[in-house]
Amino acid sequence: MTKSTVQQLISSLLTLGSFISSLSAGFVSHFLGRRSALWIACILNAAACTVQIASTTPKVLYVGRLLLGLANGFFVTFSNIYTAEVAPAHLRGITVALFAFWVNLGSIIGTVVDYYTKERTDKLSYQIPLICLYIVPTILSVALFFVPESPRWLLHHGREEQARHSLLQLRGNNTDQTNLEIEWAEMVRGVGDERETAKSVGFLDMFRGMYYCP
Repeated sequence: MTKSTVQQLISSLLTLGSFISSLSAGFVSHFLGRRSALWIACILNAAACTVQIASTTPKVLYVGRLLLGLANGFFVTFSNIYTAEVAPAHLRGITVALFAFWVNLGSIIGTVVDYYTKERTDKLSYQIPLICLYIVPTILSVALFFVPESPRWLLHHGREEQARHSLLQLRGNNTDQTNLEIEWAEMVRGVGDERETAKSVGFLDMFRGMYYCP
């Protein structure tokens, strides 16, 4: 197998993994929730990095790249969903937009790390960048112990008491009680409307009524 083929597979398998995890995100999210899905992403990321660091053959490296793609797909999907669902309405746009900022910042840091390790001729030339991939997911996996599940997800699953407790935990004790009650009422109404809509809308409705607009 040529070097160019190996490089192509390394890139393609990462994309394939992201594609697969993005497709399965709805199923995973429905049954496990946002926090659990992010924990799964952290575990997949750790496994992927470990496999790649320890790999001595291209085939093992391919497995690691595929796992890393699966982790990336979950990170991108569920971090956006979670932040959108837990952020206050007036900060939701900024919070979601910041996701792109952090992604680009990570890319810049990764490029800098790659630049300063490219001259090395030992295994550390690729192991150091991979080791850096442990940092943020490790911090995230610990932080997830201290944040609640999305109140909207809990409401969708009929766990209203837990959903309200989650919202209270997210907003803190200094939040105006009137505003909190308004937000809770809007959330309950919104979830109720979504349930009613779901009863009359099927999967194929996503592809109906589509037309070309030049």
